[in-house]
Amino acid sequence: MKLTKKHARKVLKLVDAGLTSGLGRPEPGQMCIMAAINYAMGLPHGDNPETCVGSAVRAFDIIINDSQWSSNDARAKGMRREAIAKLGSNTLDQVEFSKKLTQDFTPGGALFQQVSKTMGDRAMAAFTWSGGDTHAARVSAARALANFVRHYKFAPGEQLNIVAHSHGGNVAIAAINMGLGHRVDNLVTLGTPSVPSYQMNGTAGFKNWVNLYSPNDKIQSHGGGDDESPLQSGAAARTQPLALNIEWDIDLGDFATHEALRSPAAWGRAISHLDLAPTGDQPMTLWVHE
Repeated sequence: MKLTKKHARKVLKLVDAGLTSGLGRPEPGQMCIMAAINYAMGLPHGDNPETCVGSAVRAFDIIINDSQWSSNDARAKGMRREAIAKLGSNTLDQVEFSKKLTQDFTPGGALFQQVSKTMGDRAMAAFTWSGGDTHAARVSAARALANFVRHYKFAPGEQLNIVAHSHGGNVAIAAINMGLGHRVDNLVTLGTPSVPSYQMNGTAGFKNWVNLYSPNDKIQSHGGGDDESPLQSGAAARTQPLALNIEWDIDLGDFATHEALRSPAAWGRAISHLDLAPTGDQPMTLWVHE
C-alpha cells in the first residue's frame, strides 16, 4: 500500500477521537490504535494492518495501547505520535527491531555490563526468543531455555543465575518447572507479570529468587489474560508467592517505569539480596528478555 499524507491525517483524526483498550468496534473513538490504522486505510475491522505496520512493531504497540492508562483520552494523547511513527514500519527488519528493544540484555547493553561487573561470571549468555505475547510462544521458549541449560557443561561448583525481565521471567519459571538438570542459584525477575499459568512448582528448582517490581508499572499489571487468546491482555499480580518480593517505588510513566526495571539502577536494588558465589568462583548467568 502506498501511504500518503491523507492517510496520515485520517489516522491522526481517528486517534484524536479517542482510543480504547482492546480491539473495540469500527467507530471513531471506539477502537484501539491498530484498529484505527486499519480503519484509516479502508481495511476490514481488525488489529493487524499488515500492509503498513510490521509484525514486531504491531505487537509492541498493542502492549502499550492496552496498558492501564488513566483514561481513553490519555491513551489517545500518549499514542498520537506512535500512530504516525508506525506507518510504513512493515518495511523495517522486524527481527532487528526486536533486538533493539532488548539491547540491554545483550553484550554491550547497560544492564548486561552492570551485571557482568558485579557477578564476575565465567560464562554469560543472552537467551533470545520471539517475545511473542502468547502462552504458546512462552512455553516454546521455555522448552528451548531448558534444553540449553541441560546441555551446558557446568564446571564443578559453578553457579547458575538467571536474570529475566517482564514475560521473560515467566519463560524462566516455566523452564525451571520443566526441569533444568541444575538448580538455579539466583533467579532475578524484573517487572514480571504474576499469573496462575506461571507459578513455580515448589522450591526444588531454585535456591534464591528475587522479584523486583514497581507499584506504578502498568505494563506488568496488565500482563495476564486467557492462555488461549492470540494476544494476551488482562489483570496480573506484581508479587510472586515463593520469591523475595522487593518493591521499587519509581514512577516514570506507564511504559517507561516498566523499562526502568531492566536498568542498572534496578539491578542495584536486587544485587544485595543475591546469594553470590565466593570470590574466585565463576558462575554462569543467563539473560532472558521480555
